[in-house]
Amino acid sequence: MEGGRAVGDGSANPNVIRSAKRLAGVSHPSLKVWVKADKEGTLASCATISADPRVCASTFVGKPALSIEKTGPETAMIGGAVTYNIVVANKGSAIARNVVVTDTVPAGLTSADGKSTIVYQVGDLGPNQSKTISVPLRAAARGKHCNVATADSSNAGKVSDEACTVVLQPGLKIFKTGDKEQFLSRNARYTITVTNTGDAVLNDVVVTDLAPDPTSIVVAEGATVSGKTATWRLASLRPGEGRTFTVSLTSRQAGEWCNGASVVAAGGNVVDLAVGVIIGVAFGKVITSLVKAKETGAAVIAYGSFLNTVIDFTIVAFCIFMVIKGMNSLKKKPAPAAPAAPPEPTKEEKLLTEIRDVLKARG
Repeated sequence: MEGGRAVGDGSANPNVIRSAKRLAGVSHPSLKVWVKADKEGTLASCATISADPRVCASTFVGKPALSIEKTGPETAMIGGAVTYNIVVANKGSAIARNVVVTDTVPAGLTSADGKSTIVYQVGDLGPNQSKTISVPLRAAARGKHCNVATADSSNAGKVSDEACTVVLQPGLKIFKTGDKEQFLSRNARYTITVTNTGDAVLNDVVVTDLAPDPTSIVVAEGATVSGKTATWRLASLRPGEGRTFTVSLTSRQAGEWCNGASVVAAGGNVVDLAVGVIIGVAFGKVITSLVKAKETGAAVIAYGSFLNTVIDFTIVAFCIFMVIKGMNSLKKKPAPAAPAAPPEPTKEEKLLTEIRDVLKARG
């Protein structure tokens, strides 16, 4: 038999069973049976066919696996931008349905619309698919702030991740001391102390000392001197670090002159002015003079002493004004705006011009 086998005991049994296990792909299968004639006559044989029908189907069983990863800057300056990136992915073998990402904004950070919870509708994620979400925030308070993001779905559970950022507060202070009195043609020496009072490294720190008229700079150790301006530059200043600078001035004229110093860092976002301390001290003398006069209990207040102190304060305030005015003059002035282009002539003006030209040509 082709494609089958014989079942029997090999005797003269008139019933022979042939079995075909598989007939797939054969439209007209054939079975052959060999018999041996043992007498004369007409031989007749009958065949009966039976089959068991069977249908097969396969089903793939998969499982979604949701993951989330959040990254962001380790440090930021107060008031600066803080942008986080969220990557939500399906690392499983089946579709993750109805994925929603929720970002919780911590205290100390703010969103553009002021919301404390931001929701992103991701939708379905196929196997090995991912989506990246950007979360722009701004640093509003000093300290360590952790931003948590959670991804949820209808068939893959919930996952969370966080990223933490330390918000730093820059601070810069300048203090100046020196000779209160000096003779003409003698040098008055001043000491400038600059300190980083914040918790962030300050870069590109520039200290400037401006000598007022009629004084001039004699020496400024380590500075670049240009006319009446001495400039010191520091590549960086670490938190808590302080640096000291000295400058000596001389005057060709007697009087009271105010020598101011300023410091700026990181492109001008941290500024301090030493002459501000002078105003506070001078104004304090005015108040002290008036209080002492009243505390004497005398019928006559020492108006002369009080007025003398007021005059001193006025002189010092004027000096401060001149110092600040001089420092502002050192700043680069913006280039003048280009003159506006003349307006295009109207149709009537163009027509009148053409008529004028024609008449001029004829005349």
